Amino acid sequence: MARVVTLISVVAGGMLLFAALLKVNSSHAITAYELFLSFGEFALGGLLIAFPINRYIRGATLVLFLMFFAASLKRISEGISTCGCFGDVKISPATTAAIDFLIAVCVSIGLIMNRLVEQHRAKEPSKLSTGTRWALIALGIAFAVLNVERFGRESNRIVRVDPPSIDLGKGLVGEFATHKVTLRNSHNVVIRAISGSPSCSCDVDCEFPIEIPAGDSVSFDIRVPFKGTPGRFQRQFEFYLDHPVQTRVLLELSGSVRDF
Repeated sequence: MARVVTLISVVAGGMLLFAALLKVNSSHAITAYELFLSFGEFALGGLLIAFPINRYIRGATLVLFLMFFAASLKRISEGISTCGCFGDVKISPATTAAIDFLIAVCVSIGLIMNRLVEQHRAKEPSKLSTGTRWALIALGIAFAVLNVERFGRESNRIVRVDPPSIDLGKGLVGEFATHKVTLRNSHNVVIRAISGSPSCSCDVDCEFPIEIPAGDSVSFDIRVPFKGTPGRFQRQFEFYLDHPVQTRVLLELSGSVRDF
């Protein structure tokens, strides 16, 4: 029984660690909230592995996975194709909802068994070695440093797109939505946006290359088509830059295609 409870904790903890690492190492711009969430996932995952039968940690895990399950259901209802839970790895919300629900059920069963396990373990020394716990602490410190480094990298980004994301609203297939976009250059040299990603099928009202003056900005309209099947969609438009440190800047686009 104790082994089953421990296995459930290790699997749930491992998934949280994996998701946190993928988030913080993703290629797209990451917000302070996403950094905070990834750090929380990492901390809880480490605690689950270090203290697999602690009912308070398992209770917090149950609440977290139920929240993840609800968020996945919301994405399914909006027609979003990827959950965004694992950074650049594309996984459908239906898949993550099934995983979240399964882990929540397993953790619930583990909580029911927890009292018996705790009574049994009270007579035994902890089987998790001190070295293992110190290793987890060191891993947590390394992850915290990685978060700080990533946040510093984002805050010092040379070229930013404003706004970083646009909700296009609703439209029929063949219609277009037009929004103003600004590229801001915080560097002391001129930077050029030499092209944009062709997969979006988006048009800008100025010709590439777009020259962004040093310490200044340039604004233009971007025209985005509504295409594909009815429902919610998410797209990305990348501006490719001629700077060796930052080679691209990403604009997130979302909206809904109406069926009539």
